[in-house]
Amino acid sequence: MDPIIIVGEEPYAPYERPPLSKSVLSGMAEPDATAIHPCLYYSENGIDLKLNTRVERISPETCRVWLQDGTSIAYHQLLLCTGARPRRLRIPGAESNRVTYLRTRDDAVLLRQQLTKGKRLAVIGGGLIGLEVAATASKLGCDVCVFEADDILLRRLQVPTLSELVHSLHQRHGVHVVTQSTISSFAESPTAISVRFDNGTSRSFDLVLAGIGVVPETGLAERAGIACADGILVNEYCETSIPGIFAAGDVARRRDSDDELNERLETWQNAEEQASAAAASMTGQRIAYRPIPYIWTDQFDTHMQFAGRTAGTEEIIERGKQDNDKLLRIFLCDDKVVAVLGLNSPRDFAMARRLIGANTAQFDRVGLDDERINLKSIVSAYLKAR
Repeated sequence: MDPIIIVGEEPYAPYERPPLSKSVLSGMAEPDATAIHPCLYYSENGIDLKLNTRVERISPETCRVWLQDGTSIAYHQLLLCTGARPRRLRIPGAESNRVTYLRTRDDAVLLRQQLTKGKRLAVIGGGLIGLEVAATASKLGCDVCVFEADDILLRRLQVPTLSELVHSLHQRHGVHVVTQSTISSFAESPTAISVRFDNGTSRSFDLVLAGIGVVPETGLAERAGIACADGILVNEYCETSIPGIFAAGDVARRRDSDDELNERLETWQNAEEQASAAAASMTGQRIAYRPIPYIWTDQFDTHMQFAGRTAGTEEIIERGKQDNDKLLRIFLCDDKVVAVLGLNSPRDFAMARRLIGANTAQFDRVGLDDERINLKSIVSAYLKAR
C-alpha cells in the first residue's frame, strides 16, 4: 500500500473545531481534548504526519507537492482539505488588537483568556460562530451585544423558524441583539474600543469578535490550475478538474453531472462525510457524494439540529408543545418531507431526519404532530414499506 502523508501548517495534529467556540472557550475542555486521534495513532497506522509545514505549490505535471523549505513530496493521488479562513473586516480601525477572530486552537485559547467576568464583548455577525461565542461569553459573565447587518440572524441557513427561536433564546439570556446595524469604523483607546455605526452613534467595548463568514482557501489550487469558483470545484466523486487531485470539506464546492453548481457546505458533518467519500474514490470505490445538509449547535442549554433544505416549503408540522425548550418541526413541499428542525429533541430529530425525501402518502402523517404517538413506529413503517 502506498504511504499516506498528511501535511498541515498548524503545529497540532488534526483536531475538531466545533468545541472551540463552546467547551474549549468556556474552559470546560482543554484544547488537547479536541484531537481527533492521539499522535501515536498516526505512526502506528503508517501515516506520516508533517506538522508546522506549509505547502507552497503543487506541480500536477510532475505529481509533486513543494514545501516551504524547498523540498518536495511525490504523490500518486492528492486530497486538498485546505478549509477556509475567517473573512476580515474591511473598515477603518479593524486592524486593532481588540478586534479578534476565531478559527484555530490558538485563537480559542487567547479568546478564553480575555473573556473574564464583566468584560464587554461586541460580536459582529449573527451566524453560528458569532452566536456560539456570544452564548459562551454570556455564560462566563460577560456583557454581550450581537450586531447583525441583516434583518434576521442566521440568514444563510434559510430557516426563518430557527432564526426567530435563536433570537428569542439570546434575548432571554441577557444578550443584546441588534439587527440591521451597519458598523462604519472602530476607534481604540488605551482601555476600550469604540464601535461606530453609520447612523452616527457609537458604543464602547473591551473586545470585538468578528464572525462575518469565511473565505475558502483556494490559493494553492488556483496556482496549480485547478478550476475554482468560491471554492475548489469537484464532481460527485470529489474529483477536481485535474485527474488525481481531489478536494473535500469547507473548501470544496460540488458540481453535479448536469454541470449545475451546488452550495459549498461549511459544516462538521460535511467535512467528515465528504472526506470519507473522497478517500473511497481515491482507493477505487466510486461512491457518489450527494449530501443532505445538516448542522447542529449548542447555545446556552439548548441543543439545536437542522437537516435538509426549506426552499419551497408549503407546510410545517409541529410536534409537541410550542415552546422554546423542546421542539420538533417537519417541513413539507409537494407532500414530501424536505427538512427537519429540532430543539432539545435529539431522538425524535434522528427519527424524523430519516423521512427527508419521503412522500407523506407513504406513511401515516397523522401521527407526526402527536407526541403521544411514537415517532419511531411511523419511521419504521415507512422504511419497511419502502
